[in-house]
Amino acid sequence: MRKGIISILTAGLAAFLLLTNWASRLHAEPLLQLYLEGATYDTETDTWVAAPPGSSNGQPLRLWAIGNVASTPLHKIEGVRLSIAYDKSWRDGGNELIFTFNPSTTGGYGGYYDPSTPSAPTFLQYGAENTRPILGDGTPLPWHGIFGPDTVWQEFALGDFTLTDSPIGDFINVFPTIPTINSNDTPRGQINVYEITVAWTGGVSASGAEIHFDLYNHYEGGNHIKARFAPFSHDTDATAQIVPAPPSLVGLLSMGAMGAVIQLGRRLRRKA
Repeated sequence: MRKGIISILTAGLAAFLLLTNWASRLHAEPLLQLYLEGATYDTETDTWVAAPPGSSNGQPLRLWAIGNVASTPLHKIEGVRLSIAYDKSWRDGGNELIFTFNPSTTGGYGGYYDPSTPSAPTFLQYGAENTRPILGDGTPLPWHGIFGPDTVWQEFALGDFTLTDSPIGDFINVFPTIPTINSNDTPRGQINVYEITVAWTGGVSASGAEIHFDLYNHYEGGNHIKARFAPFSHDTDATAQIVPAPPSLVGLLSMGAMGAVIQLGRRLRRKA
């Protein structure tokens, strides 16, 4: 009898350890994170930074939006949004920065393969100085030293993240370590890659425009909406090369048709 009890306890302990190990692996990676190709991780600011200034050299910034989809109860991160913050001086004189998104894939960069291409983000709104984006539960995104006086922003909808077709990891710890693609220990989620070009309606080129990206929104769990954002240790900064906006885009902007500008990218197979 005692031997049977010991066997049951041993089996129960093994199952507990197995579940604990699974849960720890499942939640080891942030729910949402950002990565900027070619960036270096700044341990002082806990941010991926494209440096030195002007490092984009007029080339698109390649931004990865990463979702740990498998860690959510319904395998779904809802209404994912991206905000881009920058100095309010870029709006002086009625001008504005225009962000154009070209959906892409990882292309095997760093050993990360991403078989699906996202749709183009949808422009949502311009954020005024001293305001912040609102999360899915109605609370504002924390200030985290970005939003406030002299800072404005734009917000874009990336859609729901529901795929688990890409290997992921906590990028500040593992990248550029090549993932073990076929290992059960490799967490899987969704990676949306966007090539982002930045134009200015002021009509001249400019270097040294500092922009900051944040990724956020929510999932449902236990009949509650749980708002989440990429930890501020997993957000990104870039110093972009700004090009003059074509007159046609300036005209669209003046007519309030920014949404049309963002949708100019070629539609590919939908990911979100």
